[in-house]
Amino acid sequence: MTFAASRFFALIFYILLLQPLVVAAQDFISERSYLEDPGNLLQLQDVQAADAVNRFTPFAGILNRGYSASAFWIKLKIQPSEQLILRIRPNYLDEVALYDPLAADLGPRFVGDRHALGQAPYRSLNHNLVIPGSSQERVIWLRLKTSSSSLINVEARSFSETISLDRHQDLLSGVFIGALLMFLAGAVIHWRMYKEPVVGALAINQLVALLFSLSVLGYFRLALTDYVPAVWIDQATSVLALMAATTALYFNMLFLREFKPSALGLRILLGLMCLLPLELLLLWAGQVRIAMQVNVLLVMGMPFIFFLLALTGKAWDHPTLQPTPLFSKRVLLWFYGVTVCTVALFALPMLGWVGSTEIALQTNSLGGFFTGLMLIATLHFRARRIMQTHHEDQLSLSLAQAQVDQERQQRRAQSQLMSMLTHELKTPLSEIRMVVGLSTQPQEIKMRADRAVQDMTAVIDRCAWTERLEEGGYTLTQVAMDIVHELEQLVLQNSNPSRVTLNLPPTACERVTDPQAFRMILGNLIENALKYSPAESMVDVQVEARTFNQQPGFCMSVVNLPGPAGWPDSVQVFEKYYRSPGAHRQTGSGLGLYLAATLARQLGGHLRYASDEKFVRFEFCLPA
Repeated sequence: MTFAASRFFALIFYILLLQPLVVAAQDFISERSYLEDPGNLLQLQDVQAADAVNRFTPFAGILNRGYSASAFWIKLKIQPSEQLILRIRPNYLDEVALYDPLAADLGPRFVGDRHALGQAPYRSLNHNLVIPGSSQERVIWLRLKTSSSSLINVEARSFSETISLDRHQDLLSGVFIGALLMFLAGAVIHWRMYKEPVVGALAINQLVALLFSLSVLGYFRLALTDYVPAVWIDQATSVLALMAATTALYFNMLFLREFKPSALGLRILLGLMCLLPLELLLLWAGQVRIAMQVNVLLVMGMPFIFFLLALTGKAWDHPTLQPTPLFSKRVLLWFYGVTVCTVALFALPMLGWVGSTEIALQTNSLGGFFTGLMLIATLHFRARRIMQTHHEDQLSLSLAQAQVDQERQQRRAQSQLMSMLTHELKTPLSEIRMVVGLSTQPQEIKMRADRAVQDMTAVIDRCAWTERLEEGGYTLTQVAMDIVHELEQLVLQNSNPSRVTLNLPPTACERVTDPQAFRMILGNLIENALKYSPAESMVDVQVEARTFNQQPGFCMSVVNLPGPAGWPDSVQVFEKYYRSPGAHRQTGSGLGLYLAATLARQLGGHLRYASDEKFVRFEFCLPA
């Protein structure tokens, strides 16, 4: 529901509220006064005796004594008239007894939430009592006893005037219930769209508020009085009143949590939610008035706590924090400031702390309406912000996806270029090697040329291997192999086998692994050791049995003295394209150790740099 629609409902609601006051005609009550009965012991004759000595207190309009354990006797002086209807509001009073001298033989007549309508001659949302007409001014007596607020307004109207006023009231209540239904529908639709817990809590709160309003406005009593005991409806109204406050508290706690308020304040709200079991226990124990009074105090105090929590919010103190608040702090404080004023306007008369007017009779309706109106308006604004944020996220995602696609295309082009270079360069390199082998150049020049060709071939092979691994184009094969035999073959195939010392166990070391990946790892380690150690120094290759990842296995270490290139950086040594500053004097790609570490992980093993103060050491371990 849009905010414009919310303002339209508020305008219609006020028009419907004020219109009955404009069209209201004559009220046949000329004087009103009351007497408080703290002990609930007075009988009619006691009351009449108290009236004889002027113990009654006059009042005008609405009597409001707040939450009280007392009974209240009301003396009404009725002007001469035809048959009249006593129109008694609000709708949630427990019991009002009528003592009419013109019908003394019938005894007291009762209306209220705890009494069924029975064969009442006129039914409406209000409590109505028909009294006979009289040609002379006379006095009637009412006794009010209720567990809710002792707030009562009594009018003596003709049938036609009562029907006119009730039609206005029905229209007002219908618009109010319709608005609550729209609020509920808006919350449910929003929750189905975004599945947010805070919106789900709002939907539950609006559902409970709708049921409570139907009950407190008299719809349940009017519709179910012939089928359900009146006391059950009254008890259901009390339970719904408690649940409405608690669900509102829960929703606001979730809502405010997004703004990072005081942790102590949130714990206080959580503690206040524990009042619900206590209130229900009071209802079960028959202490309905105390439970309702605690509930009204909770309803009146909650907005102040909400306002203070909004004031302590820290979500705006860190602009880089994600997600950013959907409201400015000023908007949030404005919302809860208005809520404080609204709840105070409606709750204070119920407690009897301020005087009552016509608006006090609509406390439950207006309070629920305006609270729901503000919540739904806020929810609508929040939904717009979420949609805007969602749109921005989608735009960022689209840009990121476009960037990924572009990088993928570039990577594909690089892969194609690498494949072409690998294929096209290998043939010329083979021809160069063949020509060098047939030439009559000195042996030293032949060896240098052959070494250069080997280095170029190794760079190309490593680039091709890296490309295959990163693109997922290499699949491991599991073959039984002898580690000792493979190492001996690797050393023999090396360009300078005389510089390599093998320390191997006397027996074969069988292992099921990928031979090609194994050769690539150890070949790179041995080649690096020969390349970057001092000329003519020895490289030690050792195989020993060792526990690896709590399993028996083998560790192969390649050890050499540091050469002119110095010591590798222990942090960057296995990074792609890393080469120490001193290593740039010789041919290399920076891919050998990166490739070896990647293949070691795929084989289920581990390659680590384990140098000491004297030697450069690499260890490759595999489980057996």
